[in-house]
Amino acid sequence: MSEHKTTRMSELNGGLGADIDNQLVPMVKFLNRLGVRTISCCQGDPGELGDRDPVTGEWRGGRYGYVAFIGVKDPNDFNEVAVITFELLRSMVAHLYDDVTLSILLSEEFYGGPNTTASRPAFEGWMYFRNEAIEAVTKRLGIYCEMNHK
Repeated sequence: MSEHKTTRMSELNGGLGADIDNQLVPMVKFLNRLGVRTISCCQGDPGELGDRDPVTGEWRGGRYGYVAFIGVKDPNDFNEVAVITFELLRSMVAHLYDDVTLSILLSEEFYGGPNTTASRPAFEGWMYFRNEAIEAVTKRLGIYCEMNHK
């Protein structure tokens, strides 16, 4: 696994901050402006996609990066995450074919809902991408945010 340079984003993790890969800072900021809360991300590694060496356990070749997010209004609202994932993001990345994939899963993690101290599962949106697609995705997110004053 290669080491990526990271930076601290104070607006993540409920204001506690989190370290993220430098290459993903603009993408995460644009996504958060669209009305989601980023919960995890990694920039992946460039090159032909590979797998683990069975003897050493080291990665051979590139790996997908990802950004995972939940809804801001209600982490348990499927529609909130689905609109961002499949209506908005899909239209921006469809031309990238297999370089970017999108999915939603019901998380085993628990997030507090709005106006409550209770925790419950959340729907997470996931965008997986090849490292080489980060710039194209980030540009499209930035243009969308600027055009829509987000």
